[in-house]
Amino acid sequence: MQWAERKRDRLGLSIWVEQIWLRLGGALSTRSQDLRCVEAFLASLRKAEQLGLGLNLDWLERDIAASGLESPDTDHAVKIMTLHKAKGLEFDYVFMPHLQKRARALQRELIRWHWHQDDDG
Repeated sequence: MQWAERKRDRLGLSIWVEQIWLRLGGALSTRSQDLRCVEAFLASLRKAEQLGLGLNLDWLERDIAASGLESPDTDHAVKIMTLHKAKGLEFDYVFMPHLQKRARALQRELIRWHWHQDDDG
């Protein structure tokens, strides 16, 4: 990604993002129906750039939502959430990585005591 670092301030934002996506092989790994979503995102990015908004994610989300274009795989999306948030929900598969690691609370003391004595004892 040295290329991206060198070109960051020299190209327009939408061109820079598109070139990075192409160099990472995005066009080769994207299905044809998903290319519409990529094109919509880049079009919204160009529009934001013309309006002087830059990379305003809130505005981009609203603009893409207003276009009515949704990802075709929304039914099969992966949901990443904390175990607390997922508690009680029904899922076909749940993956919980790094269960072999110890919890943070077990790695150090819960309460650390430091006793002070004044001159009176």
